[in-house]
Amino acid sequence: MHGERHDWRKATVGARRSLNYLKKSQEANGLSPEFQFGQALFNYYAVWIGENYPLLKPVLLFFPKGNKRLGLQQLRSVATNGFYTATEARVYLMRILKNEENNAEEALPVVRNLATTFPDNGYFQRFYALLAYDQESFPTANG
Repeated sequence: MHGERHDWRKATVGARRSLNYLKKSQEANGLSPEFQFGQALFNYYAVWIGENYPLLKPVLLFFPKGNKRLGLQQLRSVATNGFYTATEARVYLMRILKNEENNAEEALPVVRNLATTFPDNGYFQRFYALLAYDQESFPTANG
């Protein structure tokens, strides 16, 4: 939340505190895909922050190294196999694929799933419409 609001000091302090919980959840990763969600976000954003905010690179030296490819793989796994966090994993996956990875083609099926699963969610519907327009993949209208 603090990172989304560009409050980097609070985001850094919160991330540092959460590392203990992340380490504990790594021990339980084999139990459920839900435990992988935090690890996936950490792996992806630990690299992404360094690439997009070079001034924060010295701060990242105090954190474990991340792996963007592994983070995306873990996020896909949670989005597919998760029970409690699958929807949230899909939301992050669609945003990352579209906005950060510039891969709208791969993001389209993810957002299509969200838009059809949650037809009353305006955010998903808008994201799907924009992505479909961008990809020239217009769904057929029944009526």
